[in-house]
Amino acid sequence: MPAILLLSCIPIALAWARTPREVGASDDADFYQLIAGSLIQLLSLATLLYPTVFHFKFQGHSWLWTWILAAFSVACTILSVLLYVFLPVAWSMVVAFGGMTAQALITLQIVHAI
Repeated sequence: MPAILLLSCIPIALAWARTPREVGASDDADFYQLIAGSLIQLLSLATLLYPTVFHFKFQGHSWLWTWILAAFSVACTILSVLLYVFLPVAWSMVVAFGGMTAQALITLQIVHAI
C-alpha cells in the first residue's frame, strides 16, 4: 500500500503541472463535483472509523494515529472545497489528495492493528 501511495504522487504532480493557475468559480461544474466527492469521502471516512470505536483490540499508537489522520483528512476534505474558490485550483487538488492519502493511511493502520 505505501508503494501505491508513492506511485499516486506521479499523476498528482503531472496534474499540478498542467492545471491552469486560475482561481475556481462557484458556478463551475468541477466545483460541484468536488463537493460531491468530498461528501462521499467524509461518508467513507465515518464508515471506516465506526468499527474502531468499539473494537477492543484497537488501541495505543494505532488508535492515536488513526484519529490524528482522521482529523487531518476531515480538515483537508473541507478545506479543499473552500480553497477552490479562493486560490488556484491546483491547491484545492493537492489538499484533497492529502485528505485521500490520510484516509488510505488510516486503512493501513486499521488492517495492521486488527
